[in-house]
Amino acid sequence: MTVSSKIPHFIYIGAPKAGSTWLFEVLREHPDVFLPAGKELQFFDKYYENGLNWYFRQFSQATAGCVTGDISPEYFLHPDAAARIRAANPEVRILVCLREPIDSMVSWYYQLRSIGSVSHESLDEYIVSEASNSRVDYGTLLAPYFENFRRDQILILFFDELSADPRSFIDKVLNHIGLPAGYESEKLSQIIW
Repeated sequence: MTVSSKIPHFIYIGAPKAGSTWLFEVLREHPDVFLPAGKELQFFDKYYENGLNWYFRQFSQATAGCVTGDISPEYFLHPDAAARIRAANPEVRILVCLREPIDSMVSWYYQLRSIGSVSHESLDEYIVSEASNSRVDYGTLLAPYFENFRRDQILILFFDELSADPRSFIDKVLNHIGLPAGYESEKLSQIIW
C-alpha cells in the first residue's frame, strides 16, 4: 500500500467517551502507524482557520509507508466537520465508535464534574438536558458522514465490543485502515475508560 504521509489515511471522528484514548495509545505503538504526538488535533472543528498546510504539517514526521491517522472524537459533534474532511481527503477512512447513550452521558457528567465545569447540579439533570442528549443522537451526528463518504469508507464499532474483546476490536480497526490483523501490544488489555 502506498500512503502519503501528509494526508491522513484514517480519521477517528468519535464518539467522545467511547474508547478514543485507548485506541490512540494502542495505535501510536504500532510500527506501521503514525499519529501526531497529541491525541486530538481538532483541526476540522476547532483549528480549521489554521489551514490545510498547518494540518498536513502535523504528519510531516511520518516515515514513508506509514499509515497516518487523526484521532479527534470532537469531530463527531461539529456540523461542518464531515464536509471539511471530505474536501481535504475524499478517500479517507472514517472510524467511529458508539457507546450506549446513558453510559456515555454518565461518563461525560463525571468528567465534567472532575474538572469543575458541570452546569447541572445532579446527574439526573444532566441526563435529561438538551446538551447531553444532543451528544448521543447518533443518527443525526452520523448523517453528514453518510452524506459525504461511501459506506465502505466508514467503520462503525461499539464500545461494548471494545470492552468485551479488545483484540477483535483492534483487528477490525486495522483491517479498515489497510493493515493486517494480529498486532500484539501490552496496551490491548489496558482499557482506558
